[in-house]
Amino acid sequence: YSARLLRRADLADRIIDAHTPMDALFTAMRAADPGWKSGDGIHPDAGPHAALAAVLAAGLGLPDSPGTVTVSAPAAEGVITVKVDTVPPVPAPGPGVRPLLDRAGFSTAMNRLTLTVPNADEPVYRLKNGERLLGIFSAGALARGLDLTALDSWEPVRAAAEVLPAAEARHRLLGGAWREYVGHTRPDTDRNFPPLEEALRKAAEYEATLDAVMRRRETYTLTLEPVR
Repeated sequence: YSARLLRRADLADRIIDAHTPMDALFTAMRAADPGWKSGDGIHPDAGPHAALAAVLAAGLGLPDSPGTVTVSAPAAEGVITVKVDTVPPVPAPGPGVRPLLDRAGFSTAMNRLTLTVPNADEPVYRLKNGERLLGIFSAGALARGLDLTALDSWEPVRAAAEVLPAAEARHRLLGGAWREYVGHTRPDTDRNFPPLEEALRKAAEYEATLDAVMRRRETYTLTLEPVR
């Protein structure tokens, strides 16, 4: 069925081949570490799910980045001002996810906000948002490009991380309610879910929480201060 869909794109509104890139990812991970596995061997864990989300995002034509990064010329004392206009980035779920995305080449589809300073005058800089220190970075790291979505203490990243539990709760709620609604009878599954109609109402509340945060666009002023 999948092969037929790939041959006949007119059979559906949109066809995204997720198997080929995900198979390549799993092959690459096992080549690097023969003992590597994801989840229970059938159901992948958070890392490959994030990679799959990146494949789908690219297939749907979603933007690679949630905003824009503008870097000014150095001012007094060599301070560089950075303006970031963005909605909160979608957080990578778990500390081991980003290296996997980098290895697979999926990171450019995971809405990065890249700060690049190609010819910094000083060897080391402090990156700050107001008085909050976000990190200390070398001129080399800034020249290669710094992914702002990896800065856990930065306000929009913290805001995005806070909504992840709401997304997971919505998923658990609807998954369980639909399972009960269709008569799923496996004895080893949690049956403590509300009727589908009630679950859909509760899910709408989670949706409102997610939308209120993830659609909020703001402009942030960051500074790169030389460390001397």
